[in-house]
Amino acid sequence: MNRLQIFLFYAFAFLATIYSLKSSSSMLANASLCLLSAFIADCIVKTVVHALPRKPLPDLDKKAVLVTGCDSGFGQRLARRLDALGMQVYAGCLFPKGEGAENLKKNCSNRLKILPMDITSDDQVEAAAKIVSCDLGERPLWCVVNNAGVAVTTEVEWCPLETYGKMWEVNALGAIRVTKAFLPLVRKVSYVPSDDSGAAISSGRLVFVTSLAGRYTFPGMTAYSMSKSAVCSFADGLRREMRKWSISVHTIEPTLYRTTIAEVDNVKIGMQKCWESSPEDVQTNYGEQYFQDFKSTVGKFLSKARPPSKITEVVDDMVDAVIGEHPKRRYVPSVSAQLRAKILTSLPSDLLDYVLCLAQPKTPPAAVSASFEKRNLQSPYTKTKRYTLKHAVSMPLPERRRTEELLVPADGGTAFPFPSKGPIGDGTASNNNEKDESDRTTPGGSAPPPSSVTAKASSTGVEE
Repeated sequence: MNRLQIFLFYAFAFLATIYSLKSSSSMLANASLCLLSAFIADCIVKTVVHALPRKPLPDLDKKAVLVTGCDSGFGQRLARRLDALGMQVYAGCLFPKGEGAENLKKNCSNRLKILPMDITSDDQVEAAAKIVSCDLGERPLWCVVNNAGVAVTTEVEWCPLETYGKMWEVNALGAIRVTKAFLPLVRKVSYVPSDDSGAAISSGRLVFVTSLAGRYTFPGMTAYSMSKSAVCSFADGLRREMRKWSISVHTIEPTLYRTTIAEVDNVKIGMQKCWESSPEDVQTNYGEQYFQDFKSTVGKFLSKARPPSKITEVVDDMVDAVIGEHPKRRYVPSVSAQLRAKILTSLPSDLLDYVLCLAQPKTPPAAVSASFEKRNLQSPYTKTKRYTLKHAVSMPLPERRRTEELLVPADGGTAFPFPSKGPIGDGTASNNNEKDESDRTTPGGSAPPPSSVTAKASSTGVEE
């Protein structure tokens, strides 16, 4: 965000705060309105700036850029766009004789050069760095774009350690390996002093294509999110370290787009391989039905990816990060994705867990279903309401009737010596009344004389 954007942001927030202070006398309401006005101002400023035309740097024909992962997707489109703008492009491809590399040779100028580059191989990365260094001579390398990456969708228990290692080796260590190999070529430019406005003029750039999955993790995406989160942290730290060299560092964090990495068939093949390689105990406890529901849920999630026609949103941000006059530190393509990311990262942890867990399968694992059937409890995955309080404090009517039939005999009496609480002289004799009558008799078995009874009654004020 440049100085103009920051000024507009604070000006709008200040005006909204002053208005809220005048219209309300509650301190809590004022604080809430201040936060809301700041959030709205941020959204408005980003929306306006996103819609403004972007101005590229001059003398692009004198600048060179390295882009990894140009076999397909974002990398190939970026390489073609930068070549069309007149830059010298070094396109790193995993398969230098594959279809993607051949398309670049066919559709681009002779300035573009294909480099065989497996970013997990130290030898290939070092060899590519030597080729670029010899080709440029004393000229610096303007920018390095770390775009290469892979993805997998699988839950932790059936994700092999080899898969975690591959995600880490390609997405995280691969970007670090390329950066360390080519950073000396970017740092060839001597330090450039600040201009009249006080802003340091950038003498080179480093761009990392990460993902919003590096900011929050969906269930089933732990391996991918872990590696992208590491790249985000690496880019943040590197940006602060490179300030003394006047080298800027930028991240591109797109949401899900329909590229090769997000094709439904490829993702399902990867899931099937992970499932088949998992231990038998894991497959038994989860069950085939749960796994099929998991694949179906992932397929529905991938079907909501932004269409190929929207990939230009990501490429436009990548171009601006490479050659823009005022590049951002962090790019989140599309305004809707920016708003969604802002809301999700602002939620409390418990609420964020609830929202992200809505993407999980509705079918419970086999072991969970068996446990509920054994205990005769209702599954929490079902949508039927459970009136827990009602069952806890009261007995169902049929059971209550059966209990009453057991307690009340057929002759109308009672099976237990419950004391009677009826008034005296109501025609019903209880065990306690009989005991009282026996206490009134004399030890010889005769009743007390009437005079004594009369005297006792008169002493208590009761007339016969």
